[in-house]
Amino acid sequence: MPPADPRPPPSDVELRRTQDFVTRFHQLPGAAHAWTSATYVIVALNTAMFVFMGAVYDAGWFEPASMRAYNLFAASNGAATTDGEWWRLLTSMFAHYGLLHLALNMWALLNVGPFLERLLGRALFWLIYLAAGLQGGLLSIAWNRDRVWSAGASGAVFGLYGALLGWLLHQKHGLPRGLYRPLLTNSLFFAGCNVFFGLTRPGIDNACHLGGFAAGFVLGWLTALPVDRAVRARLAGGRLALAAGLVAAVTATGVAFAPRFNYSVREEFAWSEANRGRPEREQELIRRNNRELLRYQQTGDNRADYATWLTAEMIPFYAEWQQRLAALRLDPGQLTARRAAVIREVLRVKIDGYRQLEHGVRTRDPAGISAYVRAEQEAIRLIRGLDEGRL
Repeated sequence: MPPADPRPPPSDVELRRTQDFVTRFHQLPGAAHAWTSATYVIVALNTAMFVFMGAVYDAGWFEPASMRAYNLFAASNGAATTDGEWWRLLTSMFAHYGLLHLALNMWALLNVGPFLERLLGRALFWLIYLAAGLQGGLLSIAWNRDRVWSAGASGAVFGLYGALLGWLLHQKHGLPRGLYRPLLTNSLFFAGCNVFFGLTRPGIDNACHLGGFAAGFVLGWLTALPVDRAVRARLAGGRLALAAGLVAAVTATGVAFAPRFNYSVREEFAWSEANRGRPEREQELIRRNNRELLRYQQTGDNRADYATWLTAEMIPFYAEWQQRLAALRLDPGQLTARRAAVIREVLRVKIDGYRQLEHGVRTRDPAGISAYVRAEQEAIRLIRGLDEGRL
């Protein structure tokens, strides 16, 4: 009979390794209270931002009811962010498009946050979370340019899962298989499902997700340390400094090479406000003018009333519109200012044309109508040139 193998069964070895890892893991410093936990602070900040935007800016609770808050400060957009409003990369990480968007991101955060916060340490956890959100935002700008108003914590949350995957791959030989495999499977499952949904559903900022995940993975790999308090006390400070330096360098590079745009979003908002309701009112006035002009040409019995209406309604409408646009303070080198200059010229031409028309109607001078027709043709030419990019 062969002698008994003195070594413990593999299952016992694996069990002891798992117990040892769990013991050492719980010896790592963690938050003393929920209010000092980075994970719960992040959840609270996201929730507070959501309530603030809904209550103060009527942003909506279940879906966006107004884009005002997102446009003003909460969301990141290539043209807005690169126009000196880089803080949008931060605010957009805490804003969400409705309760479901917020709930899904916070659920994903709570699934990984408490574990990863203890595994990495709070300082590194905060750094990776914010860095992933920033890098995701920068990649979103590079990819989406000014087509998307991006908001949500998903880029930063993706970064946490990326960091977990990076740490796992770096430390896989120091982890019991019973812990390594489920953690790795969960990380890959999260990444795979979100990539799939991002590619098959519209309206998802895949660039932000992938940028955040990649940033988290790199930082998780570079800063990975074994679950050993003595080793961490010796090396954690240097790894944190390395990560911070890398984040600063990559962020500065991303800012330097981000695309720039030939218009200011703030100026575009001011332009839209100055023109709000004007085109619709103009069409109403034009329809009435066409009726009155046709009647005047056919019977002439409305001559006095028509001339009075032109003086009281039509000409003041365009003059007031022209004054509104002239009051805008626009950068002369930007697209909005060039467009405004053309539209002001269109309004000047139309005002002159309607004055000629009013004079012709009042004095029964056909030349006034001819001058009005020429002015309308010139206004159409200017607008077409603007639409075709020639002006």
